[in-house]
Amino acid sequence: MSIAIAVIMVVAGYLSGSISYATLVTRGLVGKDIREMGNRNPGTLNVGRNFGKGWGILVALLDALKSFVPMFIASVLVRQEDGWFVCVVVVATGMAAIVGHWRPVFHDFRGGQAVGSAIGVFIFIVPLEFLISFVVASLFGLLVMRRRDPAWVRWVPISLPMFVPVIATGLNAALDVPIVARLSLGGHPWEWIIGVWAVCFLMLGINFRYLRTRVGGAAR
Repeated sequence: MSIAIAVIMVVAGYLSGSISYATLVTRGLVGKDIREMGNRNPGTLNVGRNFGKGWGILVALLDALKSFVPMFIASVLVRQEDGWFVCVVVVATGMAAIVGHWRPVFHDFRGGQAVGSAIGVFIFIVPLEFLISFVVASLFGLLVMRRRDPAWVRWVPISLPMFVPVIATGLNAALDVPIVARLSLGGHPWEWIIGVWAVCFLMLGINFRYLRTRVGGAAR
C-alpha cells in the first residue's frame, strides 16, 4: 500500500508541476502566451518584466506551492513509515514537480527553468537554511556578478539551488538549534540533506545549457 501511495504522489507531483501558472496568469490578463513574449520563459522574471513585479511575485508563489503542497500531502500519507522511506517519497514528489515545471504535460512540454518549484522543495525541507541562502545568493548577484553581467539579477534565482545544499550541509554539521515545532536551524536527519543535494543536481541538469550561456556571457 505504501508503494502505491508513493507512486500516486510522484505522479501527482509531476501533474502539479505541469500546471504553468505563468502561462495561465498571462493568458487571463491579456490573452497572450508568455512563452511568446520577452525571453519566452514561462517564469517569474519574464512575467514580472512584461506585466509588473506584483504578477511576477504571484507566479513565484504559485510555482513554489505546486511542489510544496504535494510534498506536504505525501509527508502526511506516509508519516508512519521508516524515516528514509518518508524522505525518499517526499523528495521524489518534489522532484517530480520540478520535472513537471520543466516539461509540463499540459503545455506541450514547453516549460521553464523550474526555479520556483525548486524553491518550494527547499522551503519544505530546510526553510531557514533557504532564507540564509537567498540572502547569500542576492549578495552574490549584487556584489560579484553585477561587475561582470549587466543582467546580474538573473543570477540570484539560478544560483540559489547551488547555494542551498552547501549552506544546509554546513549548518547541519555545525548546528542543531530548535526554533518551534519541527522548525530548526541545522539538526535535520542527513537523508533530507542528501535530498537537497539531489534537487541541486537535478536543477543543474535542467539548466546546464542556460548556465553555460550565462557564464560565457559574463566572462566576455
